[in-house]
Amino acid sequence: MESVFTSKKMEIEINAPEKQLLFKIKNDKSDKPTTILLNQNDLFHLMHALLSINRNFNQEKPYFAD
Repeated sequence: MESVFTSKKMEIEINAPEKQLLFKIKNDKSDKPTTILLNQNDLFHLMHALLSINRNFNQEKPYFAD
């Protein structure tokens, strides 16, 4: 895994050959971070959902139906 993003609350690592993304989210209540492993398909669906949420926050009207 190769780290591509690090902040106080989160780290993102990629495994390019396996097409996997690992999220490590730090929790104030625990020393061990919560981890989420996504494959390429999961990542695509997550990105689509986040973009839809962002459009909703900005009250944008989509050109095409989701």
